[in-house]
Amino acid sequence: MKRYTATPILDEHGKVQSTTVTVTVGKGRAKTLQPTIGKLGYGWGDGGPASRRLAIALLYDALDGNDARTYKFYVRFLHRVIASRPATVGWSMDEEEVLGLVEEMENVENQSASARRAVSLEPAPVVNEGGMGIGGSPIKAGR
Repeated sequence: MKRYTATPILDEHGKVQSTTVTVTVGKGRAKTLQPTIGKLGYGWGDGGPASRRLAIALLYDALDGNDARTYKFYVRFLHRVIASRPATVGWSMDEEEVLGLVEEMENVENQSASARRAVSLEPAPVVNEGGMGIGGSPIKAGR
């Protein structure tokens, strides 16, 4: 089983200067988590580019290189896990936790599929029920 460990390197004022993210398989040596996009570093604690890169790389590694599943779930994973961690504090999580979160997201998506399908078939209420248009202006019939 893999373990992901993220460590911030802080300056004398407590600001993040750089980060390291490693993957340890079993009792083996830790290896740097390889970026999937460019050679730029990782971050966490916000939804910025460095955090997005970490979400994608971590999911890609845990999902054994499955691009489709990685890109399908990385935004939700970013907001649930990566962005919510304090930027100046290190953290770690097991591959099992990552896969559990992906499974949970897949289950929610599957459970809501029939509701999304039903809603997509309904006509838009603004057009068919004489509702208010954008900005609260009544919709006027064209002549």
